[in-house]
Amino acid sequence: MLTAKKFTRRNFIKQSAAAGGLLLATGCRSILSPRSLPPGWKGSTLRFGVISDVHLVFHPDADARLTSFVEEMNRRKVDFIIQLGDFCHGYAKEKREKFDGAMRRWNSFLGPKYHVLGNHDVEACSKKEILEYWGMERSFYSFDMGGYHFVILDGDYLKFDGEYKDYDKGNYRNSPNNIPYVSAAELDWLTRDLAATHAPTILFSHYGLGLPESVRNADEVRAVLEHANKEAGFRKVVASLCGHYHKDRYSLINGIHYIEINSATYYWLGGKWRWIKYKDPLYATVTLKPGRLDIEGRKSRVVPSWAPGQADAPVLDKDVTAQISSRYLRF
Repeated sequence: MLTAKKFTRRNFIKQSAAAGGLLLATGCRSILSPRSLPPGWKGSTLRFGVISDVHLVFHPDADARLTSFVEEMNRRKVDFIIQLGDFCHGYAKEKREKFDGAMRRWNSFLGPKYHVLGNHDVEACSKKEILEYWGMERSFYSFDMGGYHFVILDGDYLKFDGEYKDYDKGNYRNSPNNIPYVSAAELDWLTRDLAATHAPTILFSHYGLGLPESVRNADEVRAVLEHANKEAGFRKVVASLCGHYHKDRYSLINGIHYIEINSATYYWLGGKWRWIKYKDPLYATVTLKPGRLDIEGRKSRVVPSWAPGQADAPVLDKDVTAQISSRYLRF
């Protein structure tokens, strides 16, 4: 199998970045044609719940939306739940108790629970502090369940002159041109992790990996994913789910599905209007079965903060919608 030492990301990026960028802009048809599933693979049907950008404490409805999600996933008896970052706005030690109730509700899910680190999660604390509070050993990791492999990535890095630095107490705000990045050490780990599994793999991240807005080194990340598929001879890396942008979007690049999960709560406008709220909480149930990835989304409506017909009301981008689309994807 491929090892991190034998694989040079830079060389592979040169061969694949142009094609990947073209696909993103022109309909995203795959130029890879490996088998869809590994030979002899016997996978099961697995379901998980996914929610993103809850923004606890920051938004007044956040706690109720989290409660709705956990109760619904318990009712559906999904195999696990995961949140895709911006769960909160930083757990400052001296104010941590105000998050304890929400954490109890999250932990009331009757099954495994997983976190992805978002930028706002380290708004008032360090990565080490938030990971300790969430009970996580590290900010990027992987696990197996039901014959599938799941990878959680961390895009909370600044890059200065080739060196990577953790987001820490909102420091990323001072360097908008140096964020966000997946670190070199993390990419090396990802290369080894993918080489070690033979199962269809789903990735989770806060920032996008294959959207018009993504981590700055998204081409490097995609090169690792596409190389893993090429080496395996089947479509090992199936899909990547992200949050962060509070939109509902999808791309297909070289046979890998890139799916954005909308915020559970709102879309940020800033300035005079602050945000537009979604009337109902948004989250999704994902079902994996051999050769299929089905997303059951939710649809609500936008609740604007201005009166109907108000002359200076903002014009919303077409991607700003109060929904997570249901999608039925093959791999």
